[in-house]
Amino acid sequence: MRTNQFLTSFSLCAFLLAMAGCTDESQLTGTDAGGGETDTPVSLTIRTTMTDFAGLPEPDVSSPASTRATNNGNTTTFVPGDKIGIYAVREENGEIFGNIENICLTYEVGSDGITGQWKAPDGVEFYYLPKVMYFAYYPYEEKLSPSAVTLNPDKPEAFGTELAASARFTPKLDQSASGYYARYDLMTAYSRPTTGANPTERVLDLDFRHQHAVFVFIPTTGMFCLPPDGDEDAYTYIGDVRVPVTDTKVTSVSVYDYGWGEVPKPCKMDDGSYRLLISIAKLGSATITPIGTYTTTNDAGESKGIKWSGTPIKNFEAGKSYVLRVANGQSALASQPLKRRVAPGDYVYFDVNWNIIVLPGNCRNVDYSKAMGIVVSSDPARMTDELFIENRWTHACVMPIMPPRDLFEVTWDDYGNERLPDLTTYNDVRNDINGYTSTETMTDGSNWGGSGGYEFLWRLEQIRNYDSQASQYPRISSESYIGKTNCSRWFVPTTGQWRDMITNLGGIPLDKLLDGPSSNNSLNDEEGWVYRGYPAEAAFEKISARLKKIREDAVLPDQPLMFMCCSEADEHHYWSAVIGRGYAGFQKRIKGVNSEEDQRAYFLPFFAF
Repeated sequence: MRTNQFLTSFSLCAFLLAMAGCTDESQLTGTDAGGGETDTPVSLTIRTTMTDFAGLPEPDVSSPASTRATNNGNTTTFVPGDKIGIYAVREENGEIFGNIENICLTYEVGSDGITGQWKAPDGVEFYYLPKVMYFAYYPYEEKLSPSAVTLNPDKPEAFGTELAASARFTPKLDQSASGYYARYDLMTAYSRPTTGANPTERVLDLDFRHQHAVFVFIPTTGMFCLPPDGDEDAYTYIGDVRVPVTDTKVTSVSVYDYGWGEVPKPCKMDDGSYRLLISIAKLGSATITPIGTYTTTNDAGESKGIKWSGTPIKNFEAGKSYVLRVANGQSALASQPLKRRVAPGDYVYFDVNWNIIVLPGNCRNVDYSKAMGIVVSSDPARMTDELFIENRWTHACVMPIMPPRDLFEVTWDDYGNERLPDLTTYNDVRNDINGYTSTETMTDGSNWGGSGGYEFLWRLEQIRNYDSQASQYPRISSESYIGKTNCSRWFVPTTGQWRDMITNLGGIPLDKLLDGPSSNNSLNDEEGWVYRGYPAEAAFEKISARLKKIREDAVLPDQPLMFMCCSEADEHHYWSAVIGRGYAGFQKRIKGVNSEEDQRAYFLPFFAF
């Protein structure tokens, strides 16, 4: 795995069906489910994804960017009207297949405003045929010279490198003009069709990757935090801790000519960062020392010039970002409070009076050693447990930070179907966010008398009462001998709350990976959904890094761990969350105790405030 490289992607699906074009009969011949030819052509489903520049900074939760692709400083996305060019090539002889040569596909959004699709020109159809490779690029160029295109199925990567070296896609260093950056941000993809979820379906997955490098300049300043209006009684921030935010008071940025070959002019993004595309063909082997100035505005409304410089950059690589942050204390923002809602990745501890203190997770040079937990969710739409609302615990869910060796391993004793909803689809699993109410439902009238009752509820009671057998679990203010009501008692999180933990702390698009059949889904729908692959590995690294800020021994082990969820699958199974190196998702576990089928899970309760 490459360090600091998380691939952000999304999926857009479309059937490209149009009127028959001018192709010969052999080119219109399709392939049936068994691999033989048929007189009925089999159409292709085309799905596109984007791999963003590796190493880009995470979005600033304090000042989020807009979502438009061409101006968003954090991710690249297609927008309505974007066009890609596509080629189809026979692998045996390198010839164009079916007149699919620089065909323009236009991105459209459906009537629901969400679903995306690629529209082909009238008269163009896409059919499946074995041993055909597809090449695609963005942005589309109608008059693209054939000499600039290398379509070699044996060396498909040459398509991107040669196209990037062409005059059409070599970016000049003045990229300040509106639309220029997007025009030269070349992305390419190549792929062969595969079998879809349905054995008769043929799918073409195109993963677009950037063919230039990008230099990202981010002017920052530090702001001290206050809770939003109305949240002051729920939690506080430490006054001398400053959160780094993009300096939106910057009015101009200049980059000096220190190896570029000409004076570069970067493009300003909606998030306040500045970007400069770097041609690998032109400057890939150069050594460049970025240096320059920028102007910000202080409290008195005066312009203040800031000089900046970076370390030399050598050997630019396509698809990578090279980020330089420059902090200053002269911006007017530095003396202003930031009204900031608690966010996932923030750390939490209790002061001597058992008040809740929040440490923003993105601060630098801050002592996090006091923290006992980490925020896994703060989205109001995910804090809708009826007991959360009743008690005003609607700000955040917190997971304690503990080494796995200190966690209890517990079972869900087999007492039949509980008074909980049976979760049978992934949509059910991700939306079960009522952990506190479900826990109280289970504990109401249950017998916690050791082997005669529910083991995981018995352990929960020990933790809630700070029993000596559970002293490794942190203390919180709702314990009976403290008696404060600024947070909930410990509860057993549900699958949806574990989904929030994996998604928010790991930065993994879990819903897109798990919702529906996947070649990387290690389980069938009857057993659960566990994604195996690079995004899950990157999420594992990111979660471990967050925990390691507090305790060196709190990092997750490489092997996947099963965590108890207060979510029921059916009469004989409960749900567990699965996290490990390259693993993320949910698996059914068999209920029961003192039997050969005894399937335990690690016990890590949450609390809310």
